Amino acid sequence: MQLPDRVDVAKAQQQVGAVDARGNVIVVDFDGDYDRFLSDSSSNVLARQQVAEQVLRSGQGELDNRFDFLVIFTEFPVDLGPNTTGVNWSVSNAVEGIGRPIFHSSGSFGSRRLLSIIDMRNALVEPVTPGSFQEDQVLDTLMHELMHQWGSHLRLDLPGLPADVLLGSGGVHWSALLSTDASVMYGARWQLLPDMRARSIGVREQYGPLDLYAAGWLDAEELPPITLLESSDLASSALPEIGVEITATARTLGAADIVAANGARVPDQNGSQKHFKAALVLLKRSGAPASEAVLDRIEAFRLRAQDRFSALTLGRAHLELGYEAPSATAQAPPERMLSGQCGEVGQPDCATGTEGAVQWLLTTQRADGSWADKPQTAVRDTLLAIAALQAAMPDGHASIDQAIAWLATVTPADVEQKAALLQSGLIGLAAESALVADLRQTRTPFGSEASFGAQGSRRASTLETAQVLGASVSLQARGREPVAPIDELLEAVVNLRQANPAANPPSDAQFCWARESRGGCDGLSTLAALRAIAAVGVTAGQLDDTRGILLSLEVDPDGAQLAERLHVMQALGLADDARVQALDGSLRAAQRVDGSWAGSVSATAESLRWLIARNLPDLQPAGPIEVDAPSSVVGLP
Repeated sequence: MQLPDRVDVAKAQQQVGAVDARGNVIVVDFDGDYDRFLSDSSSNVLARQQVAEQVLRSGQGELDNRFDFLVIFTEFPVDLGPNTTGVNWSVSNAVEGIGRPIFHSSGSFGSRRLLSIIDMRNALVEPVTPGSFQEDQVLDTLMHELMHQWGSHLRLDLPGLPADVLLGSGGVHWSALLSTDASVMYGARWQLLPDMRARSIGVREQYGPLDLYAAGWLDAEELPPITLLESSDLASSALPEIGVEITATARTLGAADIVAANGARVPDQNGSQKHFKAALVLLKRSGAPASEAVLDRIEAFRLRAQDRFSALTLGRAHLELGYEAPSATAQAPPERMLSGQCGEVGQPDCATGTEGAVQWLLTTQRADGSWADKPQTAVRDTLLAIAALQAAMPDGHASIDQAIAWLATVTPADVEQKAALLQSGLIGLAAESALVADLRQTRTPFGSEASFGAQGSRRASTLETAQVLGASVSLQARGREPVAPIDELLEAVVNLRQANPAANPPSDAQFCWARESRGGCDGLSTLAALRAIAAVGVTAGQLDDTRGILLSLEVDPDGAQLAERLHVMQALGLADDARVQALDGSLRAAQRVDGSWAGSVSATAESLRWLIARNLPDLQPAGPIEVDAPSSVVGLP
């Protein structure tokens, strides 16, 4: 919601009282009406202006240019509207080419920098278990509202289509008929089926490609083809729901269509802002102290929200949540500590290298034995964590046993999860046989080979085909029957390779892989393909026209893809390349003081495996690592 011109504060009674910094939270007394709408149905902008001015100008002094966002929780109930758990009040926008006008109202809120005010109501007043579905909802609400600063405004200018065809609910969310790769801004991950049918197989999971582009963290050249469905079975304003099946025709949109209608994004990916600072504000009624329990919940939420943001942005952008003292004081306010939080005032120093990574993984394991950056990635993240910990602790550990036991309870949801479980060799023979039989039913004829697509799809996908190839190689190595003949799967993966439009022959980066049988080069798919090919035993010399793509892929600088790229390079005999050495240094430099990479399970696990694979003695754990279970914290839900 774009805020109107400044409301005359002098016409209203002052509702804001004392301001107090409590650790990372700024506590504000507020005794007025904070509902979204006033009794005359007008927007309650005044309350937000008063809070912002008190916090940024009169309350703390000289904080007016320190925050991009104000994230406001309350101790009292707030009505934000029917079925509304959060609201973004846009204060300014200086970005061109994303479908939004340029406007600057931040001065009316006591700030020269403020982008948005985000209302989170009293979402943390009731106890919220870390890692629970309830906390995940609160995290996703914040991620959704943050993205409203940039996302879900793009237009089209194509014959026969309305300009706002990409938009759905309220005109500020993606259309239900847009394949957004399960964006938290709506749309869905749509799967094309035979007979002009389509099925939604993922919703509200992540920031999709259009979100990342609009926010400035994905270059236009990296934007993959976008599928837009045309159907009378589903309204564009419908809220996302998994498992919906409709009759539809598909239209493919490219980056050129987006840029032609909206103009180029200015600043582009190279010049866009990637580090953000947000103040955490708690509103309470005057006359009583702030709830210690609520402050503790906000502090715990703060840590996981920062990690969630890093994960959703693929490590390309970072959010710092919390209070920042004016630079003139040179001192931060007293810290509110959580047990087990290393590297903070009064706590032990954090370990780095492999020891720090192992500690971080052990302390972020969930109570059920799993790991998860997001609920939808629990199988992948748990398998990666197990592999990393097995490499670090070959004599075993109770956490590994608990995780393997959790895998036995899992019902895999798609081809990726089924292939990953088969490749791991960590499930029973009966379960393996059932998954092999199930995968064979999804085999997609593709020329004279066998290929696989996303669950239920008849379109070949590099990612799924490569994953099944890797699983089949692992099965055969263990004396089990592969899902499909290895040579057929290998041929299918190789034949899905395409020319890289960004390379000029005779560059060794002139070939790569797209997500499906057509589209732009995709880093994740290319890594999956090369990893599977290397597992078969194909040498680097047999990939002279492809392996160079590994050295030029645009992937997240401190996430799992960088470590995975290094693993594949080593498997293909490229580990001594000077550019690999530079990437290795970048990976090590990206480790956080808490031992993690980007606060992500997958990134930390893959990076840990890489450090161990390089076999550097000074980075090996000195001995068994013990974790005090009661003081463990959980990672991303």
